[in-house]
Amino acid sequence: GRHQGLDLVEEGRQPLHQTLSVNAEVVYDATRFARLASRAPGVIKRVYKSVGDAVQGGEVLASVDSSALGAAKATLLAAAATVRLWEKNHAREQDLWQRGVATEREALETETKVVECRIELARARQHLTNLGLSDSQVEQTLADEDASSLLALAAPFDGLVVERTATVGEVVDTTTTLLAVADTTKMWALLDLSQAQLPQVQAGQAVVLVIDGLRGESFAGRIVSINSEAEPRTRVIKARAEIDNPDGLLRANSFGR
Repeated sequence: GRHQGLDLVEEGRQPLHQTLSVNAEVVYDATRFARLASRAPGVIKRVYKSVGDAVQGGEVLASVDSSALGAAKATLLAAAATVRLWEKNHAREQDLWQRGVATEREALETETKVVECRIELARARQHLTNLGLSDSQVEQTLADEDASSLLALAAPFDGLVVERTATVGEVVDTTTTLLAVADTTKMWALLDLSQAQLPQVQAGQAVVLVIDGLRGESFAGRIVSINSEAEPRTRVIKARAEIDNPDGLLRANSFGR
């Protein structure tokens, strides 16, 4: 209350907000970025998507005509046919042995042959799995007796096509990147910290990112990790922030603060 012309005010604690301004570079979230190559050498048959196109996980982006895939499917179908043949032979020998017409040794020999053929079939399956076919696609290949040589390149998750180097008719191997897909709804900002700033920064802190050239736009995020060592040449310590990018305005390789 009032006392001798003075206002007495209860002392309150105000939180002290410290802000730190540092340089930042925007990059794709490495956990949601994928460069796609063919699982087998071949020739690009079709490319269905271009840079900027939205894609869904599992959607086919390109197809490669691969003689290696055709050969692997043919091997699978032949192995499956051989297994069926020897299973029949074994059933017949078992029956003859039980009726006393064939010897036990003949029955055992056909059983060994069945086991060997099943191993070959498993190997042929594995080869197709290595070429990127799912178990259900391998089953479909067997059911349809499909020996086609077209290998589909599918998007690993929902996102945007951010790179495309593939052209129809190009000969490619397993090291050739054909397309890259990124989920751009969240991006990473790499922040440059000095040794002196390090004590003020920790994971979980809020970040507001302002990008050069995007006047009036700011992007919210949080620090997720801080490198344990400085970069040798610059002595800068990098912190990584995850930034929300719902409208897709943030672009990889742009700079800000």
